Amino acid sequence: MGCGKTGQPTTKRLRTTVTTGQFEPYTDWIPGVGLDGVKMVIKRKSVQLAGTAPTLNVKPAIQVALVRPDNPDDWTVIGNPSPFVGPGENNTGVLDVSATTAGKFFVRFGVQYYLGGTAPTDGQADVEVQVSYVSCGSIVGTMTQELQAFNTTTDSYVAITGWVPAIDADKAVAAFVISDIANNFRTLLAYRKAATSIQSPSGWTSLEGSTYRNGNGETTTGEVTLSAGTDMFVQFGVAFSQSSAGAAPGRATVSTSVAVRRT
Repeated sequence: MGCGKTGQPTTKRLRTTVTTGQFEPYTDWIPGVGLDGVKMVIKRKSVQLAGTAPTLNVKPAIQVALVRPDNPDDWTVIGNPSPFVGPGENNTGVLDVSATTAGKFFVRFGVQYYLGGTAPTDGQADVEVQVSYVSCGSIVGTMTQELQAFNTTTDSYVAITGWVPAIDADKAVAAFVISDIANNFRTLLAYRKAATSIQSPSGWTSLEGSTYRNGNGETTTGEVTLSAGTDMFVQFGVAFSQSSAGAAPGRATVSTSVAVRRT
């Protein structure tokens, strides 16, 4: 599984009349698991400016989403770089984004742009961005299902993924969206292993100890370390039960995705 990826250059016409930073995406949403570093080439062409000693300033930027791309965090500038000013071409060098992407399921890259100078009134340019990033992670499975636990505190299991080569899965992250939860329903991320054949798997094991999630909302497990040893394959699933048994079954609608990374 290759860790270095480079996107195609993308050009957009950017215009602003304010000195407050605005943000423009230049990549689609990509898995944030295992994405620790990025390098960007930013080119500014056909720059047009108005006002007193105006400049058009551009900085590299990142946006992350804990679970869903339609519910992201705010954009942030990567590091605290000096802006690229006016026409020209620049390479950011490798920027460490591991602290920003940690525990986040999705990420995308773009630029911040704004006017500078004495009294700027208008600025526009054709801004081309090409992004390379180091990502040793990939999404390996998703599932949406209504689950029920019938008067039991003993975990049942449902698979999220197919069988994944263990050599590519040193760590895993799962994103959960839980809704319509009722009657003490709870979940954990679990996995099982197969040493030589998927027809002879081990039993399911929790990857989150005994710390269940037991409410509606959006969460991730954070990176959890697997213990696959010499096993050939691993499979991920949801463990579910009730924290205390009752007359009514526990239930919830569970949407989850699992990503793995190689370290």
